[in-house]
Amino acid sequence: NNSEVIICEGEGEVLTWVENGYNNVVSVPSGAGKNTDYLDSTIKMFDQIETVYLATDVDEKGVLLRDELARRIGPEKCLFISFKECNDGNEYFCKYG
Repeated sequence: NNSEVIICEGEGEVLTWVENGYNNVVSVPSGAGKNTDYLDSTIKMFDQIETVYLATDVDEKGVLLRDELARRIGPEKCLFISFKECNDGNEYFCKYG
């Protein structure tokens, strides 16, 4: 029922986002592996979403995942979240609250 969703890389990060007041967050299964076949069965759910915040890690695998998600979902819907010098949302929230 949300017009926006945050996508991150792990269940632990989902919990971090939820603890900080964001309930519209999901994780990709199995982290930032090359296999994005799971999108084949779920891609239609993004049709109703207006904005997708991609909160992947800033390491090489995270950037590849971010770019593939944007390509598959539609770059016009996607915004990339910057974590400053931190690797991911969990590290960012621990450091900055």
